[in-house]
Amino acid sequence: MEIKDVYREVKSLPIDSVLSRYVALHKRAGHYEILCPFHNDKSMGSFVIRPSKNRWDCYCCGKGGDGTEFVSLLLQIPKREAAIQIAEEHKLIDSQTAAALRRGNKCKAVFKPHPIIKKIRHNPKRDEAHLTKVYTAFVAAAGAVSNAHEKYLAQAREIKGWEKDFFEWPNPNSLLFWKRFAAELKKEGITTSMTRAIQYVPGFYFNLESMRPYFLSAKGIGIVLRDENGNISGLQLRPDDGGDGAKYKLFSSSWAAFNDLEKPNSFDGASAQQVIDILYPPDTSDFKAAAVTEGKFKAIQLAKMGYVVLSINGVNCWSMVLTQFLFLVKRLGLQMVHIYFDADMGEKAGVAEAAIELFRAIAAKGFDTYFVVWPKSFGKGIDDMILAGHRKDLRMRRGNSYAKNLEQFVAQEKAKQRERMQKLISTKASAYNTAKPIKDESK
Repeated sequence: MEIKDVYREVKSLPIDSVLSRYVALHKRAGHYEILCPFHNDKSMGSFVIRPSKNRWDCYCCGKGGDGTEFVSLLLQIPKREAAIQIAEEHKLIDSQTAAALRRGNKCKAVFKPHPIIKKIRHNPKRDEAHLTKVYTAFVAAAGAVSNAHEKYLAQAREIKGWEKDFFEWPNPNSLLFWKRFAAELKKEGITTSMTRAIQYVPGFYFNLESMRPYFLSAKGIGIVLRDENGNISGLQLRPDDGGDGAKYKLFSSSWAAFNDLEKPNSFDGASAQQVIDILYPPDTSDFKAAAVTEGKFKAIQLAKMGYVVLSINGVNCWSMVLTQFLFLVKRLGLQMVHIYFDADMGEKAGVAEAAIELFRAIAAKGFDTYFVVWPKSFGKGIDDMILAGHRKDLRMRRGNSYAKNLEQFVAQEKAKQRERMQKLISTKASAYNTAKPIKDESK
């Protein structure tokens, strides 16, 4: 046996069996979910574990893979060590074989057979032109925000000039809404049936139990996301009650984006992955610089300051939209890009690491890149800080020097994490011989 044989056998282990030894899995309809441990995840839905595909994916930070890759990333150990550890935990090999493999020796072993993994298909997302038409019809059918939401937006968030980017989130159980939606789809030139029009459009899915189309049900404020030309590229929801801890929910049906080939019509959703949202300053004749921040409210305040802004859906959700934004920045003749993450950026390893990666990606394109920081006591987000009257307290930090400080902090935090995990594994080794109970939340 060689290490490549271990990789092959470990890869065939049920993905839920591998991950459940490290994290508690939350069962949904045909899959499992957890909070992503690789970025500052605050709500379920982006990190999905598919037993039928035998892999995991986070549709926010973009990471994904098999069990070996998960353990390697989680424990910050080489993939070789992760594969050996998993094989030993699942009793595919004994401790002597594991020790020999760690030394790089060949050895004999008998592997336990595993079930054949089913093949599945990833649903293709509809083209951008179609998405824009559907989302435009959705917003028009939903209508303007309620009086209470209008007061909140005007007084607490000061969004004057961007009112058109907010709407009242509709109720998916309202027949009146669906009738208005169907009428608006026709206005957009969509002549197919409504069910066909929303198929593979992120955010929508077909509920097999009730046999009707559906989308996220909640009370809150709908937020419009736009591309560089002002077209609607996607939607967000800001729940009134905070939902499961997330302030903002991207309109996506990633959980329904995979079809078992044996049941091709079981699901018909699609993943939004990352959605671009660009804001321009009121006076487009004089751009100050470009900026990247997290969230619409923060982006609006920066746009008021004269920035052209990329608003990302999460600190790790920029890899698929950054290039498009930087092309725009270059076309506008701008050379400087400012990163506005929250004031606690240097206190959370996941956020700090995301900031470092973003800086490197921007700087690699030749832009002068700076971090903008401020005391956390003045407000966590840049919007809170500005609205509280502390704009004069903003401080610019050169990207290279500040990134080095963040790298030192991340290295220290990772060392602490490795120490904690190794201690946990060594002191509770017996716990890893029996999988943790999986919490079933599908009922």
